[in-house]
Amino acid sequence: MKRFSPLKSWAVRLAGRRGFRKAAVATARKIAVLMLTLWKNGTDYQWTKEATA
Repeated sequence: MKRFSPLKSWAVRLAGRRGFRKAAVATARKIAVLMLTLWKNGTDYQWTKEATA
């Protein structure tokens, strides 16, 4: 059994509330902000912990 990451769970809940297209754009933006933050800090993404971006 595969687990969802907190990011995927957030995106699925958002898609249920706002629709797939808005959720896809919001998720892409959230990932971009997360990647930029990780790049600046030089840290690794911990998929088991809720990402705060």
